[in-house]
Amino acid sequence: MEQKDISRVWDMVQSYLAENPDVEVIKMNGFFSALDPQVITDTTFILSTTNHFAQSYIERTYLSLLKDAVFSITGKPLEVLIVVEDHPSVEYLNQEYDLPCEPLDTAQQNEIISSDNLVNNKTDIQTVNNELRDETQGDGEIIKTFENFIIGESNRQAYNVAHAVAENPGVTLNPLFIYGKSGLGKTHLLLAIYNYVSKNYQNMRVKYVQLSELLNDYMNAYQIQDWGDFSLKYYSNDMLLLDDVQYLEGKEALSNEVFNIFNKLTQIKKHIVLSADRAPKDIALDERFTSRFAQGVIVEVTPPTFETKLAIFKNYLRYSCQQFNLKDIYKNIPEEVCIKIVERSNFNIRSLEGAATNLVAYIKYEKENIYMPLTIDEAEVIATRVFLNNNQKITISNIQVEVEKYYNISHAEMLGKQRPRNISLARQVAMYLCRSLTGESYPDIGKAFKKDHSSVVHAYNNIENKKQNDKAFYNEIEKLTELVKG
Repeated sequence: MEQKDISRVWDMVQSYLAENPDVEVIKMNGFFSALDPQVITDTTFILSTTNHFAQSYIERTYLSLLKDAVFSITGKPLEVLIVVEDHPSVEYLNQEYDLPCEPLDTAQQNEIISSDNLVNNKTDIQTVNNELRDETQGDGEIIKTFENFIIGESNRQAYNVAHAVAENPGVTLNPLFIYGKSGLGKTHLLLAIYNYVSKNYQNMRVKYVQLSELLNDYMNAYQIQDWGDFSLKYYSNDMLLLDDVQYLEGKEALSNEVFNIFNKLTQIKKHIVLSADRAPKDIALDERFTSRFAQGVIVEVTPPTFETKLAIFKNYLRYSCQQFNLKDIYKNIPEEVCIKIVERSNFNIRSLEGAATNLVAYIKYEKENIYMPLTIDEAEVIATRVFLNNNQKITISNIQVEVEKYYNISHAEMLGKQRPRNISLARQVAMYLCRSLTGESYPDIGKAFKKDHSSVVHAYNNIENKKQNDKAFYNEIEKLTELVKG
């Protein structure tokens, strides 16, 4: 919907409310003057304000009336979302913080656009986007989309805003900052935006990257003192999605570079989406960084309710059955079994994925008849394998020690660059167990192994695929898991 049409809907909504005898029109108009209509999607009407008090008061006083009015005008039961969007001018921020961040001049923009390596047509950009998507998500992983994101009260606002950004890239809600604890679905939302934009805006150059990858690219460019490839990769995007920005802490040079990328892309109306495990104000960076990161819309993802976790677990079950070539076996899994397993889980969604994989593997390799329903006792066995007791704490270091003993290799070999088959397998198994049992992020696991996060992603997918097709190896991983858990 074009902006003039959105504005027309908003005018009609206000007129509708003005006719309500229970509404004080003068007071309503005073508060509504702080609102700007931004986006109307199939599910959501998003209004923005720069006034936190106005947001809070309108949500308390007018939200239900707004929803009724929007329904009456549009005929759709849309969610009405009010977000705080603060866009100080570039000139003000540069003056305030003495930033050396001038906008890209025409020559600089032409240099990027005319680079021999830059794709220049719709087909090539779509090809690059597809390759980046496949590289990012890897074989054996669920392709993250809005359709397979399970929505609950804990993530509904983040979902609605992310979906609005995907439908209107570069138009509004820029930048978008999504934060929440590890394992709650932030990366899923970023990849869902990436996949949606890649598919539906094929003339746009869109890039998803984890901070660890950006750091590696930055260090490589610095070492060879050649910034051409780096600039092309990061400064030429129509949309840049940057995951795990909390890892900028303590990296002053990299922070400055990210800040420059952020400034120059937003100044030429390109879209930035960021994620972190904390709100911008709680990340230990120079105030100029967090102020700029927070100048758009900030939304939090909180731990899911039990009902949401149960829905997520069932979604993973369907996918795991497909991966193990068991088709619709998930339909034979009793509800009480799913409930039993989810009851033993924590807030981290990743642990539910591991539980689903283990349950389906148990059906395939350990049950005499895969069509016989699982029992509560079998559910307890799976839960015990996957979830820790409250007094247990498994660390990356614990896992490294157990795997080194099992495969008879040294710690130096585990962290080294040697690639003999036995060492490489042990290293990948250790990375897989770290991801499955600790819930640590790919970058943090990679750091513990002196590897890039992409090595951990490859290791996890490789071991998962091997488990699914080799019963002996599946049993080996189960034995190692028991050893790690003590």
